[in-house]
Amino acid sequence: MAKFCKNCAAYIQDGEDICPDCGRKIDGAKSQAKFCHNCGEEIQKDEYFCKNCGIRLIEPKKEKESFADKHKTAIIVFAVIAAISLVTAGAMMMLSPTGSQEYQVDEFTFSIPEDFAEDEIARVNENDNGLIYVSKYWENYEDAISIDVTYAESGTSDAEGLAEEMGGEQKTMMGYDGYYNVDDNTYSFTFVNNNKIITVYTTNPDLFDEIEVL
Repeated sequence: MAKFCKNCAAYIQDGEDICPDCGRKIDGAKSQAKFCHNCGEEIQKDEYFCKNCGIRLIEPKKEKESFADKHKTAIIVFAVIAAISLVTAGAMMMLSPTGSQEYQVDEFTFSIPEDFAEDEIARVNENDNGLIYVSKYWENYEDAISIDVTYAESGTSDAEGLAEEMGGEQKTMMGYDGYYNVDDNTYSFTFVNNNKIITVYTTNPDLFDEIEVL
């Protein structure tokens, strides 16, 4: 049976749900499709505006405000306070003096910062034709410390003269008069105690303020 659009009288084919001329929905159509009430354009259920004529179709569903959105300002303030607290705590830790640890190198005891770990593989303790050489080495994540003790087995060598021959700027460090040297990125201080030559090497000159001879 022929059908005609009640709006524009256009002929409607069997099975058609909307008028091909004016786009009006055919009375009695079972289609679940939705159409623009203004121009008849088929629309998707989640569209808010007709893509053909631009008219607003439905009011957008207002989403429930999340906890984060509802309390956005408070969360931001809390985050800023927390960040400031962390920075302050970190600064206090950096300003606070670090602890120390004691190590024996030959007959001498040294105090070095506790964040340095000894590299036992780098230990040296040898006797080369009567010349004794003892060395230990430590490092942390960015710096290194090495302490050498050198002396003659007989104890009769002129340690003062040998230390002077090593050269360097005369300086008093760690409670001793000695010789300060800079070689590339290595800093050293050499002094004499009990006719033994002690040399402390570091990659950071500020470490000399934290190394002590006990």
